[in-house]
Amino acid sequence: MREYQNALTSFDRGQTGQGSSSYLDEIYLAIGTTRAIIGQHDAGIAEVRKAINASSDVDLKSYAQYQIAATYLMKGDPPSALPEFQKVVSNFGAQEVAPLASFRVGQCLMEMKQYQQAIDQFAKTEASFVDFPHKDWLLSFTGKCYWDMGKRTEAKEFFSRLVTNYPKSGLKPTAEKLLKT
Repeated sequence: MREYQNALTSFDRGQTGQGSSSYLDEIYLAIGTTRAIIGQHDAGIAEVRKAINASSDVDLKSYAQYQIAATYLMKGDPPSALPEFQKVVSNFGAQEVAPLASFRVGQCLMEMKQYQQAIDQFAKTEASFVDFPHKDWLLSFTGKCYWDMGKRTEAKEFFSRLVTNYPKSGLKPTAEKLLKT
């Protein structure tokens, strides 16, 4: 925790003119991300918003927007995270963070118990981002949505695909356990 506080102090110097920087957008982003990590969620979000406003770099803006959404999710606030992840997908669809943001939209819907919408979003993520690197998570979360809806047969289809297609996934033991019930 002390290391994070020291980092915040150092970054704040660049922000307040004690070592002005042409990297102000990156400083805001670093401060905001650090604040979020140490549990200062609202202050972190405010700093990251400054990074978005200060930057002309699309990559930084997309990453910063993703960080805002992730901070809301970390805070346990999926209803606030949802539109922020949707902004990443709609405003930065060609950027590196878009596939993960699309997945997180589904996660937010799932956490909000909007299971059918979450299932639809996971399918959309899989179709839109063919190279999505976390397909085991897509299968697991889709299966979980069906499971929580009481649709065990559909859920088991997704868990079975996970076990078959991703034998080294850390999600495999849970899927195997649910397949046996």
